Amino acid sequence: MFLFVLACAAREPTLSTAPPMVQQPPPSIDLGTQWVHRSDAHQAVLATIYQNAGEALAVRAQALEPDTAWAIVSDVDETLVDNSEYQIQTLGQFSPETWAVWEEQGQAVAYAGAVALVAGVHDQGGRMAFVTNRSNHPATLALLQAQGLWAEGDVLCVRTESSDKSARRQSVLEGGALCGWPGEPVQVLGYWGDQMGDFPVVAQDDPSIQESWGETWFMLPNPMYGSWAE
Repeated sequence: MFLFVLACAAREPTLSTAPPMVQQPPPSIDLGTQWVHRSDAHQAVLATIYQNAGEALAVRAQALEPDTAWAIVSDVDETLVDNSEYQIQTLGQFSPETWAVWEEQGQAVAYAGAVALVAGVHDQGGRMAFVTNRSNHPATLALLQAQGLWAEGDVLCVRTESSDKSARRQSVLEGGALCGWPGEPVQVLGYWGDQMGDFPVVAQDDPSIQESWGETWFMLPNPMYGSWAE
């Protein structure tokens, strides 16, 4: 009997705890950056917005009085050029030092469709006012030229003491010395950007600005960074 009990005990299953769940390391590249860098859907969204912006611009340009000076005010990064490779190289960890190197090297590339959109501005007699928070004017100018976004007569307004673009946009309108064409006020037919700060009014819920979206204001998608992520 004693031996039988021992034998039965030996055959009884013993309770065991499940192995601990293996903690997977976080992905090295966030989904927002992957979407911009790899997704056909992102390219389709850009193509749609660029087409709508071009069509709206053509209508407004044709309605102008002859010899009216006009321009488009546009951001650069994630509006016309793609910096997702920087996000990949830095794993989304921005620093002034790495960004300064990225600017200097001019590695950003124009989005598909951006060159044609900007060419449409030039072909219809308009000019581009590139209002950006990049700091390196020579390197940014070289980038715009290399990517086919620049034409003689355009202006490039890099970051001043503040990242706020309001004064630079106003200078374009008034023909001020800070940004734009000094002594030559222009009519702005459109604003293009990827952040609320790229547009004249930053209050998203202001009813007075709703009619501007899709008419004169065009927002490009940027899920990689922005004030919304802070």
